[in-house]
Amino acid sequence: MIGLLVIVILIIVIIGIYISYGSSSIESGISGDVASLESDKLFNAMLSTTICQQNDFKDVIEACADERQVCGQDGCGLLEESAEEILDALLYAELEERKDAYFCIEGISGEKLFEKGVEGLKEQCLNAGKQFLSEPKKVHPGIAVMALERCV
Repeated sequence: MIGLLVIVILIIVIIGIYISYGSSSIESGISGDVASLESDKLFNAMLSTTICQQNDFKDVIEACADERQVCGQDGCGLLEESAEEILDALLYAELEERKDAYFCIEGISGEKLFEKGVEGLKEQCLNAGKQFLSEPKKVHPGIAVMALERCV
């Protein structure tokens, strides 16, 4: 009788351990999928935003990468101003305040055209035992890459 009781207790403990570890990996997978979907929506919303006249955000990025003017302004100055406004509107908070995200736009040769948020986020995230997600998106072949890094 005592042997049966020990077996039942062992089975309950094993099921408890399995549920606690199994659900945490499922939750992190789901949070990663949700973060990826949010990143895609953010990138698509940014790229389809009209900045001035007939120029969208993609045109402004291209002008900055080519070091030329767009809408009568310096391309990089307009990129910084526009990106700040769009990110603040879409993310509902300053990236510096969030402490869990970093956004950048890099030219094809690797120069940073715009960046905002917590630099070195990957190391901070991994040191805290959280999942690090980096979602790059090519703006247009041969122009730039946008990336949103997050800690979930």
